[in-house]
Amino acid sequence: MEIIDVNQENYEKCLNFLKKVKSLESIDSEVLRQASVIIGDDNEIEGILSYEKFASFGLVRYFIYKKTLADEVLFSLFNHLKEKIIKDQIKRLVAIIIRSDVVEVFKKLGFEEVNPDYFFIEETNILNTNFHDAYILTINLQ
Repeated sequence: MEIIDVNQENYEKCLNFLKKVKSLESIDSEVLRQASVIIGDDNEIEGILSYEKFASFGLVRYFIYKKTLADEVLFSLFNHLKEKIIKDQIKRLVAIIIRSDVVEVFKKLGFEEVNPDYFFIEETNILNTNFHDAYILTINLQ
């Protein structure tokens, strides 16, 4: 198993992996190009983690992985991407999470929950958006 960045050679394979996720309405190609990916021993994709940059913070966009992966593999994936995020001069990473079962994974990675009363998307409180039931977690990177 290895963790690598999405590149020209594996882009289509990564795109096809994400297309299998029914909850994704669309896939942003630029965000996918920012991703790190877990390649299994069988050369198949086992997980993808990506972010989108907004000024000095980043937003986790794709964190899709096979549930059979050990926490240590997810930590390695996160740390691999974290190096790229820091080089991109991002100081804080934000995750907006819909599924409660994923919150614990982010907390294990070092994210902390944020009170949604104080979280805004383009000057609109998140409680007044389609994400009003979401969990908001952040991690400081620098």
